[in-house]
This record gives sequence, C-alpha cells and structure tokens, in this order.
Amino acid sequence: MEVNFFGSVRVTKAALPELRRNHGRIIALSGITGKLSPPAMGDYSASKAAVNSFFSTLRRELYEAKVSVSIIQAGCVKSPIWDKVRSNFPVLRERNKTENETYVAYRYFLDPWSESDVGGLCGVLAQYPNMSTSPAIVHAMTSRYPQTHYCTSTLPSPTLRLVY
Repeated sequence: MEVNFFGSVRVTKAALPELRRNHGRIIALSGITGKLSPPAMGDYSASKAAVNSFFSTLRRELYEAKVSVSIIQAGCVKSPIWDKVRSNFPVLRERNKTENETYVAYRYFLDPWSESDVGGLCGVLAQYPNMSTSPAIVHAMTSRYPQTHYCTSTLPSPTLRLVY
C-alpha cells in the first residue's frame, strides 16, 4: 500500500501545481487486480483498487483545469508475486482454521483449495501474456483525446466483461 498507493498519491500531489498551470497529463499505472482479486492477494489488490479509485476521482476534480488523467491497468504476468501467493495461501488456510469465527466465514473458499490448486490458479492468471503497457502510455501521452482507462490484459473477453 505504501508504494503502490501512497507513493503515487504523494508524487502526483507534488506535481499538481505545475500540471494545472500547463494543462498536463497524469498517467497512473495500476493493475487488473484492482478489479479482479485473486485468492490470498487481498492487500495487493486493495492497493491497486485504491489507485484506481483515487485517480478516477482526480480525473473528475481536474476536468475544469484541463488536466487529463488516464489509468493503465496491466494484466497478470509471470513474476515473483505469484510465488508469494503460493507460499502465503497454506498459512492463510491454517491460520483461519485456528480462528474459528474467521474460518467458518471463509471455509467454503479455503477448504477446496490446496497449495497445488493455488499454484494452478496463479499459473492460469499468469499464462495470458501481458500486452506491453508502452503503447497505452504513448497513446495516453500523445493523443488529443486520451482514454480514461487502458487495459493491457489479454485475459479472455468473457472474464474481462465480468470484471468491467
């Protein structure tokens, strides 16, 4: 949260006076996990959702100042973060079994998932190659009418329709 969200907010707020003076552009990098939260990634997904919410609000606030705000939501890619999910999931499952109230609330979610299932889910999410964010960034920087959101995920379109 500190880097993904608060870092983005602090840098943006520091640049706002200059952006307002020059009718600049803000391009926020986020991720599809801000809309589609995989198991055991709640904290990371929450930070991406916070980025989406903050910059969506900022876009409305800066409309009169003629400052455009675009959010680029990258898809899932093979990275070490999936290893973290795999390693955290068994711990989460066992911890929730000892905290009876929490376990009861989440048992239908946690019990069917084995460590290999989580590995499989992570593999499925990461198997779709992430389109480069570069074309989206270039378009947001140079277009006369930049989009408000760019999604660079190649998840199948029925999945994306559920998310958006």
